[in-house]
Amino acid sequence: MLVIHHLKPRLKLFTPTDENCPIPLRYLDVRRLAKTNSESLSESVIDDFWYDEPQSDRKLSNWWTGKTHIDLLRPKPEPGWEWQGSRLTRKQKTTRPPHIRVEEWSIGTRKTRKEWMSEWDKIGPIWKAKQEKRGIDHIPVKEVDEYEKLTANKRAECSIPEAPAMPTISTEKLSERKSSYNKIPSERNGLIHWQNMSKETVAQINSAVDSIYKHTENVGTKGVTEEFLAMIHQEIPLDKAMRIPDARKAVNREWDKLDDIKAWDFGSVASKWKVKKRAKDEKKVIHFGTVRALCHKKNAQIASEFWSYKGRVVFRGDIVKDQDGNWAVWNEQGK
Repeated sequence: MLVIHHLKPRLKLFTPTDENCPIPLRYLDVRRLAKTNSESLSESVIDDFWYDEPQSDRKLSNWWTGKTHIDLLRPKPEPGWEWQGSRLTRKQKTTRPPHIRVEEWSIGTRKTRKEWMSEWDKIGPIWKAKQEKRGIDHIPVKEVDEYEKLTANKRAECSIPEAPAMPTISTEKLSERKSSYNKIPSERNGLIHWQNMSKETVAQINSAVDSIYKHTENVGTKGVTEEFLAMIHQEIPLDKAMRIPDARKAVNREWDKLDDIKAWDFGSVASKWKVKKRAKDEKKVIHFGTVRALCHKKNAQIASEFWSYKGRVVFRGDIVKDQDGNWAVWNEQGK
């Protein structure tokens, strides 16, 4: 998809031309979606066509900034397959209109789906007619290599530079540096420039240095590498984790562990309203808590063959309330 960011206020809608478009027009589809900051509801989102429209560069009622989205054409897929945005998927028997993706359709309500189908009944025939009039609805086979090379270069030009790797400290260097600073002040001359400093300043520096290294974690050097210190645990949303076999097993193992130690008293389960009533009748304070399952992917920063999944089930201490809806107040506990 081509996205043009309009940072400078303008009146007219954006219509691609050979002069203002970074992608050759023959690689663009005919549909356009403009999102503006206009206060007018009818002009905040404009879904129309830029090709073969006399008023495609029409003026809006006020100056605006925003974005214009134009889909890129794709190489013709193999029989039984179709493009959904930039993703090639297998065709299925469905009432889903082609301009709606599978993931959007799956979460759409019955009312929303009817609106999408009605929308496609209006724009679908126009879309197909404009593609036929233009004579282009996919990238010709002979231009696929050129198309892929061009789009890859444009993405690289516009992409955000990769973030630098996480900095690490070698444990050996850390030990050397710590031992150096542990020297008496007279032996620190090679590390700190003491010239023209008052005695109070020298004393403050020595105190600060001693304080820093007094609290330095003593990391063992055996089996610890820079790669170990840079390992990343990536959180996996629970709905996604349930679709990954190894992740689902990791989470289920945590539930099984709690079941084995009888963390839950299933024999005393009661409806919440009954427990509230009992607290009121017996003039007791009863708190209601929640548990939450978590899943993380270990070694997320390296190749997939090194990944593993870890599940956790935690108690949500941040949302505990009593029968009257009052938040639980926890005493601070020292470690």
